[in-house]
Amino acid sequence: MSICRTCRAPIVWAQTFTGRRMPLDLHPTDDGSYTITDGLAVYAPDADAPRYRPHWASCPHADQHRKSRR
Repeated sequence: MSICRTCRAPIVWAQTFTGRRMPLDLHPTDDGSYTITDGLAVYAPDADAPRYRPHWASCPHADQHRKSRR
């Protein structure tokens, strides 16, 4: 478990299939779209397993963490 640098919410990190790290809200939600399998964030919006929401969907300061694509 970690803490978001800007909103101070508890988060968990999981790795995507491309090797990038993705912050997820700590607790599963009914509207989550990712499951965590062996440390990997797997997109599975209809899974019966606990589903987690990407933290950038709930963080009020998500725009501060986005990188420029220029």
